[in-house]
Amino acid sequence: YTKSHKFCDFAMEMESGRQSVKAHYRRGCVRMMMGEYEDAEEDLDRALELVDGKILLLEDGKDDDGGCNDAKDLKDAKEAQSERAVILREKQKLNRLVHQAERNRRRQKKAMEKLFQSAEENNTPTPNAESDEGASSLYPERKGAKPQQIITSRDDDGDDETLGEDRRLSCFGWYMQMM
Repeated sequence: YTKSHKFCDFAMEMESGRQSVKAHYRRGCVRMMMGEYEDAEEDLDRALELVDGKILLLEDGKDDDGGCNDAKDLKDAKEAQSERAVILREKQKLNRLVHQAERNRRRQKKAMEKLFQSAEENNTPTPNAESDEGASSLYPERKGAKPQQIITSRDDDGDDETLGEDRRLSCFGWYMQMM
């Protein structure tokens, strides 16, 4: 995305680029994908201003009876309306992303507060994988799930030999046993 961002910046260094709906729209989309939501909103707002100005110019060019001067004006008006609709959809998408990012920040803050509160209450450092089972955890394990036993081989009688719960195979070890 940084390369696209640089190309849009380069295009906007020229006067024609600063007045380009497409350049502002594309830079806004790139900034949105990069997580620069405030800058993206500015670019999309500027693109919307430019396209609205274009629509006003086309409407001012109409005849007294309300018709367009020619087929090219009609085509340009439809294109401008289409550009406006696309920009508005991107702005809606941006608003959803901003809302989701804010919700994720709140959830993360709440999880961190819970994590540090539980560590302070237990007078222990931050919890780790080998901590006591009684300590509250950020991601509680599912209850009722039983560890699976791994079948290593079958006897001549058809009985399975298993490794048990405490001795698990890695993915590589499992793959090598399957070979």
